[in-house]
Amino acid sequence: MKQIGVACFLAVMMLTLPSGILAAEEVAVSAKDGEEQKGKKDADEPLPVPTEDVVLEPPPTEEDVVPASMQVTIQQLYFPAKPGSTKPGTCRMTIRAMNIGDRAAGTSLFIRTYNYRHEDLDVWQVPTGSVAPGQVSERTYACKRAHFIRIENSPRGWPTRCVIDDIPQIPCGMSLTIDSNLTLENQTLKR
Repeated sequence: MKQIGVACFLAVMMLTLPSGILAAEEVAVSAKDGEEQKGKKDADEPLPVPTEDVVLEPPPTEEDVVPASMQVTIQQLYFPAKPGSTKPGTCRMTIRAMNIGDRAAGTSLFIRTYNYRHEDLDVWQVPTGSVAPGQVSERTYACKRAHFIRIENSPRGWPTRCVIDDIPQIPCGMSLTIDSNLTLENQTLKR
């Protein structure tokens, strides 16, 4: 009889133990309510609209400029934090410039990112170096999780300055074709 009582007690404990664990987890979550709200806020943000094959042309000029073209791919990779971790997730921004023209060309890009509330996050002056036709220059940077991206007019880079066939070009006649997993913010675009 004693064995049946012990067996019943163990069966009841095994059935109620998972609900007891869940209740303990709910108490722990409610104790960390402020921290949980921060995590939910980032999880609720809208996803960026990818940018595909958007062409940015330099401003028109009266002078003769040597034309060139680059395909610029901007990819943000975000790795969320592990559950229960107090450390934030990790973000990496990879910027790849491929020369799709027929002359060696190089410039630097002034890239700015914003979060989904349009608040400034990061700014980079990205040098491409001289890139031969068909070749690629790639840079990777640590970043903050972004939603929007903008290619700024830079007095030290595109579209003001570039180097084509080892000759400095001011103004620069280079067009950029942009692909990104972020939303390209309001710029004069040619589609």
